[in-house]
Amino acid sequence: MEITFNDASKTTTNFLIAADGINSKVRQQLFPESRKRYSGQTCWRGITNMVLEDDLLHQGFELWGNTIRFGISKVSKDKTYWFAVVLAKENEQVEVRLVKEKLLKMFSEFDPLITDLIAATDIHQIIKSDIHDLKPLKKWHINNICLIGDAGHATTPNMGQGGAQAIEDAYYLSNLIAENKDKNIFELFQQKRQKKVSLVVNQSWMTGKMAHWKYGQGFRNFILKSVPKAIINKKMIALYQLQK
Repeated sequence: MEITFNDASKTTTNFLIAADGINSKVRQQLFPESRKRYSGQTCWRGITNMVLEDDLLHQGFELWGNTIRFGISKVSKDKTYWFAVVLAKENEQVEVRLVKEKLLKMFSEFDPLITDLIAATDIHQIIKSDIHDLKPLKKWHINNICLIGDAGHATTPNMGQGGAQAIEDAYYLSNLIAENKDKNIFELFQQKRQKKVSLVVNQSWMTGKMAHWKYGQGFRNFILKSVPKAIINKKMIALYQLQK
């Protein structure tokens, strides 16, 4: 098999593992019917030098409002990362100079910490990206070509599992290759990974939708608060545990 890269260079190989992201060119050739799904949500992300209070330094958390939400996490000694998710039309444009004003107004009823973080962030440290995932594929491989990571099963970021699932793909694939020298193990790879990946993609999609309900927020909050901790722990173990 011969592969041609963007710079016109070429190489030949017996197998191809495509890890070229949600906009995968390899996937577009293998499965031209595949498509991204827009979640209906846009995410603004920022990094600021503002340092959190001591009781917030060792946790990441989200605050849910009326169809909007805000997340915060320390990322280094003196830097804090935040994200703001809102309902929006796909590819909606906002003038750079109006970004902070828009966000400050949108989150004005949140805890003052939120508006303080936004205000303390340099305008050039704020980026905007629409939230997509990949409509689930029935197959990730054809013959001796296989998709992994976001190329094969991109997920929304609501569970923080996009990169994690790509790493798990690499772990399983590398072990299967080591155990089956010169054999095509792509079908076996998908069998081992599809159930876990489907769980992540579907649950992440539903979580994002639920977080932005316009109606039934009281019922949603009651249900979330009522879930026994044992069930939450069981789901967390299943999420972070490697399958055999």
